Formats: sequence, C-alpha cells, structure tokens
Amino acid sequence: MTIMPNYLVVLLLSVSVLLGAFYVNTVDRRIIQIKEELLQHGNEKMRVKEELKSTFEAITEVKVEFESTIKKLKQELESTRKELKQELESTRKELKQVQVELDSTRDELGKEIIEKNNARGEELGLIREDVNEIKKAPRTTQGCLSGVFGEYASEIKFPASTYITFNPPFTAVPALVYGLYMYNSSKDSNARLGTYVSNLSKSGFNLQISTWGETKMWGARISWMACPKSTDI
Repeated sequence: MTIMPNYLVVLLLSVSVLLGAFYVNTVDRRIIQIKEELLQHGNEKMRVKEELKSTFEAITEVKVEFESTIKKLKQELESTRKELKQELESTRKELKQVQVELDSTRDELGKEIIEKNNARGEELGLIREDVNEIKKAPRTTQGCLSGVFGEYASEIKFPASTYITFNPPFTAVPALVYGLYMYNSSKDSNARLGTYVSNLSKSGFNLQISTWGETKMWGARISWMACPKSTDI
C-alpha cells in the first residue's frame, strides 16, 4: 500500500475545508434569500390582509349607508302614501259636496225653469185675452181713454214705470181710476206690490209698479181709465 505524502493530505484537507466553507456560505446565502423572500411574502400578505380589511370596512360602511337610505326611502314612501291617501279622501269629499251642490242647483234650476215656463204660458194666455178684448172694445168710451201697463217676463224687471200720454189730450185734468188685474210672484217669497200714480195732467200721467223686500215678482199689470170730470159714466 502506497502512502500519500503529507502535502497532498494537507492539500486535500484544504480543498475539503474550502468546499465545505463554500457550501456553508452558499447555504447561508440561500437561507438568507429564503428568509428575505419569506419576509417579503409576509409583508405582501400583511398588505393584502390590510387591503382586504379596508375593503371589508368600506363594504360595511356602504352596507350601513345603503340600509339607512333604504329605511329613509321607506319612511318617505310611507309618509307620501299617507299624504296622498289624505288628499284623495279630501278630494273625494269635495267631489261629493260638489255633486250635492250640482244636484241641488239642478233641482232649483228645474223648478225655476218650470215656474218660468208656466209664467210664460200664463203671460201668453193673458196677452191673447188682451188682444181679444182690444179687438172687441173701442179705445174710447164716452170721451174716456183706457189702457194697460205692466211687465211679464222670465227676468225680474221691477220696479217698472212709464209715462202714459193721452191721445188725444183732455181739455182739463181728467178723473183717473186704475186697478190691478194681473199679478204673479214666486211661491218662495212673500207677495208685495205697490202702484203709484203721479204728475196727472191733461196730457198724461206717470204710473209705477214696484215691490220691496225679498219678493220675486215675475209679472204685474195695471188697467186704467181716464174720463172728463164733467162726464157721467
């Protein structure tokens, strides 16, 4: 067996030591690199965790705000619904009242129209009677003059007045007689009527028909006759 020289042994030991040191150094560097990578990974993990935590908190705030908004909208919707319901009920009551008033007005107008139509019918009948009387009777009687004055219409036209002219005029102030021969007023008011003669002269006189208070007078006519005072009728 051949024995190696001492310098070779020393050389081999030195090489082994260098190789061991190099390996150890390489392993240490790798360990340090791994530690750094692990530390960096840990930091990144912490950063991601913080971002997730921040995101979760933001989502929680949004959720709370969303729930608050939903609650507020529900309250406003309920309040609006109540207000609309009240307005609808009020409108229905007003419409009902308007309907009642319309029905009442319709009934009143119907009664008034019937009353006016009846008044027109009576007026036409009286006019026909007047025409027939005028046709049958002369205008003058033994030096006297006669006539009719009055109003009859669907609208209230009282007081009514006129100046009646004698044709031909008298030679002196005549005697005058007059009287009511037609009268029509509303059944819903008291009957009031006044007739007035003034300014009687040889040429004519003023005649007035009036009422007062709440009386609604649809028609009134006065028949008059003027005769010489020296004439016996």
